[in-house]
Amino acid sequence: MKIRRKQRQKRTHAVPWGILIAVAAVCFVAYCGVQGVMHIVDEWTEGLPSVEDSQVVTYSEKTRVYANDKTTLLAEFYLQDQEPVTIDQVNEYVLKGTVATEDERFYEHEGVDLMGIARALVNNLLGGDLEGASTITQQLVRGTLLSDEATEISFKRKIREAQLALEMEKVYSKDDILMMYLNTINYGDGCYGIEAAAQHYFQKSALDLTIAEAATLVGIPQSPTYNNPVTYPENSQKRRNTVLDRMLSNNVITKEEHDAAQAEPLTLNLAPTRSEDGIYLYPYFTSYVRQQLLESLSYDQVFAGGLTVYTTIDPTLQGYAEQAAQEAYESMADSGDTDVKLSLTCVDPHTGYVLAMIGGRDYGKGEGQTEFNLATDARRQAGSSFKMFTLAAAIEHYRSLPMDGARVLGMADDTHAYELIRCVRLFPGDAQGEDVLAADHWRAGLTKKNAALKDALDVCLESLRPRFLLEPERLIPVPQRKKLRKELREALLWQGYEENYDSAIRAVFVEGAGWLSPQDVKKQRQLPLVLRYRVDGMTKDGAYLSLEVEPWEYDLLLEQTRDHYKMKKH
Repeated sequence: MKIRRKQRQKRTHAVPWGILIAVAAVCFVAYCGVQGVMHIVDEWTEGLPSVEDSQVVTYSEKTRVYANDKTTLLAEFYLQDQEPVTIDQVNEYVLKGTVATEDERFYEHEGVDLMGIARALVNNLLGGDLEGASTITQQLVRGTLLSDEATEISFKRKIREAQLALEMEKVYSKDDILMMYLNTINYGDGCYGIEAAAQHYFQKSALDLTIAEAATLVGIPQSPTYNNPVTYPENSQKRRNTVLDRMLSNNVITKEEHDAAQAEPLTLNLAPTRSEDGIYLYPYFTSYVRQQLLESLSYDQVFAGGLTVYTTIDPTLQGYAEQAAQEAYESMADSGDTDVKLSLTCVDPHTGYVLAMIGGRDYGKGEGQTEFNLATDARRQAGSSFKMFTLAAAIEHYRSLPMDGARVLGMADDTHAYELIRCVRLFPGDAQGEDVLAADHWRAGLTKKNAALKDALDVCLESLRPRFLLEPERLIPVPQRKKLRKELREALLWQGYEENYDSAIRAVFVEGAGWLSPQDVKKQRQLPLVLRYRVDGMTKDGAYLSLEVEPWEYDLLLEQTRDHYKMKKH
């Protein structure tokens, strides 16, 4: 019996030691896990930009160009339509409505709202409306300091975003952060900032907005595309009413104000349509001024520097010049000359000031239009070592060359050579060949990044009038229109594998061969002339669409699809 008691005693003493060892092991593993996580977090947050940098939030200030009377506005050049304002220039419905809608605990948290994260998690798990937990400060960081990472969906980006948000709240006041947010957020239609949005949608200042108008604007940033009151008025009104509900629940407005605002129809007072390139008057002269500015200043200085430029152009003399040009065109038309263009420059002989300028007829990018300035082409700089008169001489030389497959017209700057026009054979049996625009990276937007190259291409198109464009491994007709058909404006391309949108192309119509698969097109020995695509598409609701489009329509659909998914990631 004594022996058994001793054995029992041994076993009872062994249990606590086992528990202690187990607890120690768990603690050790937890410690190692925490250390590992901390190490990863340290790596992710290494090299973050400083929130104390004076450039933490930069605004795109407009450069305004005036005539010599200093009042006639010729152009506004800008990267973003933006009009920064101070907190006293925004009414309380916008301020309080934004907080109530986007981050109701804004004035309580320190940049990251743990309670908000928990609430959103519970709500999403219980099947409620999908709810995010990013604070206003986090959204500001994402759109400014981490704009290059904004579309990235990862824990790393969220950790970096949270770290910067915490640091920003230590440096700036809540009101400062709120105004930085309101001055930079996207309100759709190219408007960035509450003042630009108020002026665009209602033609009034952000200080003078009504409750309903304020709620309309507050609701847009959640989805600047689908909550846009111009293109999606029903979505916008629904979102406006949601904002009003939150303003009521947060005691921003009374029940009477809430009900009255929700009963209002969505009424816009849109500002006049803005010029695509920011030019309002005398486009040939004003584009010439823009080119001169770009030769003397940096791109950012011209388009974001907030310059005020007074030119020498005289509105009265310019009016006389335009009248004279129109009378000349009408006179030539009466005699049967309809395809004639003229230029005119009026210069003060004492000062050299340009007082009036006519650079051509029908300035623009549409069919029958041109941006080529006949009055200045001999002096316009097309690159650091290339002048437009050289291109003009090259075009004449190109015209004189015999028709064969080796003819190439190009230009070069200090580092690159670009092929502009190349003579290629459309398909076997075509003895004459054809002048074809040879921009190998046309779809990649090379001309958007190189203004000089774009100018040179425009000159070639105007002078040589090629019927086709050269894309990688194929020809396509020169676009005759630049806007999508109504039925295509809401369509998207099928994403395919890893956003390989070209995989949506099911068949290609090739001149002389009919409909071929993309694989068969690649087997063509000759350069195929592609007239149409059959592609897999979808509606924005996800319904399948079978589409037949021209090549230029495919490119616009591609751009539309990429913009759609980019916006969804936000």
